Parts: sequence; structure tokens; C-alpha cells
Amino acid sequence: ICNEITLGIPTERIDSIFKIDTTLSNPGTKGEVVSGLGIHVCNKLIQKCGGKIDVISQEGQVATFKF
Repeated sequence: ICNEITLGIPTERIDSIFKIDTTLSNPGTKGEVVSGLGIHVCNKLIQKCGGKIDVISQEGQVATFKF
């Protein structure tokens, strides 16, 4: 499964998006306020099933999440 979003994530912040105690201050792709909880929950669920999320991203370019 592969999902793309239009907002890039700086390389140095990729690890922090999976931490529950870290909040990114960037708005969502349509300007909405985001908490980052969704990616944390997805990551934990995928790990429980024996999987992993890989993120390929550069700031200002498309971010790709592979499960």
C-alpha cells in the first residue's frame, strides 16, 4: 500500500512524526489544524501486525508513506 500527501516533511523531522509526545506545528494539506495522532496510531497498528512504515520526503515536495 502506498499513500501520497502533497506537503513535504523535512528529513530531520521524519523520526519525530511517529512520537506521541512530539507535535508538528505545520497545518494539514488543506490548512486544517492537525495533531499528528493519526500517524502515531497507524504506526503502532502496523507494528503490531509485524509491519513497518517507510517515509520518503523532502520539504516542499510530495511525501510518500509505504506500509
